[in-house]
Amino acid sequence: MSIEYTLLYGLVPPNIGNVAFEQQLGLFLKSPAEYVSGTEIFWGIVSNNMRLVFICMLLSIIYGVGAVFILNYNASIVGIIYGSGIRSFILGATYPVLPHPILYLPHIIVEILAYLFASLAGAMLYKSIKLGEKSYSVFMRDSLIFLGLSIILIFVAGYIEITVPFLPR
Repeated sequence: MSIEYTLLYGLVPPNIGNVAFEQQLGLFLKSPAEYVSGTEIFWGIVSNNMRLVFICMLLSIIYGVGAVFILNYNASIVGIIYGSGIRSFILGATYPVLPHPILYLPHIIVEILAYLFASLAGAMLYKSIKLGEKSYSVFMRDSLIFLGLSIILIFVAGYIEITVPFLPR
């Protein structure tokens, strides 16, 4: 999905891409004055991403593949980051969205992995409820392990994100 969004945003004419990805682009248009201290940024990022982890898990429990919507939205944001580099190189647009997009790759990988683990945790929890007592403890244990890993990865991703050099301090 990320590759498709990267190519889509990077290769369509800017007037179409800017309208189609207006909401995602709004995430990158904050002025440096809107940022606060590194600690406040970290807790803001972690709390937002933690909310998404629990939404992923809840959507997996209730809707099954509902977490795909969150993964798709994150893929569209990744597409903006890397597609803007393509756009600036090929189409002559002024600047990429981020000055050093390759530095975000570790953060992106860790964060998306956290959402995938949360989705798996929700699917396992649903399976434990559906199967009843015969497999309840196994799926419940595995669900908690994946949820715990997801939470840990959110903290790691938040730390990686605030250490990327482009953020104003």
